[in-house]
Amino acid sequence: NYPHQGWEYYAGDLDKNDDDDLGERMGFFFRSSLVDFLETGTWQEDNDKFHRAPVYAHVNCSTCRKFLRELKDFYIFNFHAWPETALDEIKAMPAFYHTVSAHFGVEDMLFAGSIDAADYITPDDIKDSLPSSEPGFHWLIGNKVDSVTNSSESASLQRLLACTDAVLQGFKGKHGHSVKVKQKYNLTREEAYQISALKPIEMKLKHH
Repeated sequence: NYPHQGWEYYAGDLDKNDDDDLGERMGFFFRSSLVDFLETGTWQEDNDKFHRAPVYAHVNCSTCRKFLRELKDFYIFNFHAWPETALDEIKAMPAFYHTVSAHFGVEDMLFAGSIDAADYITPDDIKDSLPSSEPGFHWLIGNKVDSVTNSSESASLQRLLACTDAVLQGFKGKHGHSVKVKQKYNLTREEAYQISALKPIEMKLKHH
């Protein structure tokens, strides 16, 4: 757990949850000197729509415009949906987006986290869950991307949702890919699972 030589890290304790079954959510940002983190917190409203309150980080990227020319600043919201209600939580995201966008006065947002569950939602459910009236919404992880470390058990899947075209334009390509930690680091399935039940998802930023 040693930082990479020459890299800067920012770690934020995004929330503390009183539910013993749910651990704390932490945000780790590498090469943090390229961006400014203006605010982090937990969105406590709309708790009737989400099993667990979304957490957020306000990112200002004016110092790294060569990477994200389309963006001045944006919000990252993290969701951790309850499997049985995951589809309802996904359907609530467009209205949630308009609420928080108006509240913070920022349109560009990235929704991230474990927001669906293999046993409860089909790919068609995900595809059909966002209204066509939200043309700026883009799923950045395809339905066929395997993000579960232990494929023999059911688990939540990681997903990214770009809420505007500007956020989408900041990335190379329209879909991310999962990092095969087991093969890359020559681990057993049990060792990979001890690190995380979910595989890291990688997307590359555009260089201008």
